[in-house]
Amino acid sequence: MNTLAEHWLGALPRFCHRLDYGTSGLLLGAFSKRAAAVAGKAFEAKTAAKTYVSVVRGAVTSRTIDAPLGPWGDGDFRVRVGGPKAKPASTRCEALEPCVYMGEVCTKVALTPLTGRRHQLRVHMCSVGHPMVGDATYDDGPTAAAPRMMLHARSLAVPLGDARLVAETPDPFPVVDGVLRPLVELPLGDARIDSGGVS
Repeated sequence: MNTLAEHWLGALPRFCHRLDYGTSGLLLGAFSKRAAAVAGKAFEAKTAAKTYVSVVRGAVTSRTIDAPLGPWGDGDFRVRVGGPKAKPASTRCEALEPCVYMGEVCTKVALTPLTGRRHQLRVHMCSVGHPMVGDATYDDGPTAAAPRMMLHARSLAVPLGDARLVAETPDPFPVVDGVLRPLVELPLGDARIDSGGVS
């Protein structure tokens, strides 16, 4: 990632948050310590808002998932619901559009993490019976073999005093005539500063 940033931007940014391996989309980087500190505090205080778009297996209804997450076991990178070291975790899921992919009924959803746990969105959706298409770590069903994990960081809003930075990307998971047609090349998004207060 640093090599690409240096090539495109001529400098190395300080990344202010992370994306899971296999997740595409927005990643905020700052070019000064001060900017990185402001953004970092917003993520810590949970005043930065992130929304993801995903495609999950099955027919989904909108809901909030409240389930504590903890490590699968010592030395294991995976996460599970519950366990002795579990911490509270909450995800808002909004059903956007039903579709079919690889012959399976699926649903395109918007996911908003209300807490920030590792693999939170992936494990929460799997825990309610709707694993993400292409997530071979937490699913061994028919859509786990998709060419990519269908999870994309679509929008980000970070407060900056009396304004906020807003960044958005196009939806990489279009549905055409009820069939999911994921984009191979992801288009670039845009960013802007909204002034006049943070909503």
